[in-house]
Amino acid sequence: AEVLRQILHDSAEECAIVFCQFADLEVQVSEALADFKIEHLRLSAARNIFEQTEVLDRFQRRLGRTRVLLLSLEQSASGTNLTVANHVLLIHPMAASTPERAVAFEQQAVGRCVRVGQKRKVVVWR
Repeated sequence: AEVLRQILHDSAEECAIVFCQFADLEVQVSEALADFKIEHLRLSAARNIFEQTEVLDRFQRRLGRTRVLLLSLEQSASGTNLTVANHVLLIHPMAASTPERAVAFEQQAVGRCVRVGQKRKVVVWR
């Protein structure tokens, strides 16, 4: 939470995506962010595809004050362009059947931000 507080404090333009793999850990991270008064969106809190689309659109278009999006590493909005974010926080190493698969999941996560249209340097935090 301290890293995120610093990121958000440094500039009003900074946005971050926080990735974790496990649903129970995601809930704990969300609760910790709330305890630190860090506003965030959770894709997994959306009940259907329409709500998921609304969450992602709200984040990407900076609708509202929320500059942090909490995503699952496994369900990382595959194919979605989230170039509004220039910070990626990987809460823990990916647990996967092979090291190569773990790296692929993490690369896909970072790839949500490092895409055509990204105008800023993307910082990855582990």
